[in-house]
Amino acid sequence: MSKRRAFGITIVLTTVAAGLGAQPNPDFGTAQASYVTIGAMDFNQLYSTDGFFRGFLLHATSGSGVFDAVAHLPSGALLTYFELDYCDSNSGSNHVNVSLQDCPTIGDCPGGVGLSTLISTANGCSSISADISGLNYTVDNATHRLFLLLGTPSLDNTNEVSGVILGYKLQVSPAPGSPTFNDVPASHPFFQYIEALAASGITGGCGSGNYCPNNPVTRGQMAVFLAKALGLNWPN
Repeated sequence: MSKRRAFGITIVLTTVAAGLGAQPNPDFGTAQASYVTIGAMDFNQLYSTDGFFRGFLLHATSGSGVFDAVAHLPSGALLTYFELDYCDSNSGSNHVNVSLQDCPTIGDCPGGVGLSTLISTANGCSSISADISGLNYTVDNATHRLFLLLGTPSLDNTNEVSGVILGYKLQVSPAPGSPTFNDVPASHPFFQYIEALAASGITGGCGSGNYCPNNPVTRGQMAVFLAKALGLNWPN
């Protein structure tokens, strides 16, 4: 953890205590975790009359001391990691806290479900994190929203937040009930994965309603699979 002062503004450079560091942020694949940062600029005060100071760091100055934000993660992602980056020098019982909630798309979020909560300690600028993979929570943007409630209850700069980090892993979608291809029944060992390719528009099979799962793949067919799967060569 380090601080740098530039143009009279203290800038906090956060190194993740949990060893997150410089991690890969893949747009595809199921093995590695990806990370999304919800920074100070992404949070809004809970009530329009609440006072706050926002720069690289965020804290409340009056009112409820609560901020909220929606976390935008891809549908089908599996939540794995939750982190709060903060500066807490409060000598009393007021500490930074953040709650991760699952809320319905339609309706009020108090009707949602609390997934995890992190609370700072008065140890200066640091971070606190949790492995939340045990929740087995899969993102569903069609019917749910991931909602963050952030509290800086001291109403001064002894409770400040630089951001929240969420980690996730992509998953292969569950197989549908009815097969797309005549020669890949639901009992086929690769049914789920072939159905995922078809649903993604990566393959249309080999013709006549079949996939031909045992046929070799030509270099040309491989090029189609990879280019469609990765969305390759989009001009800048």
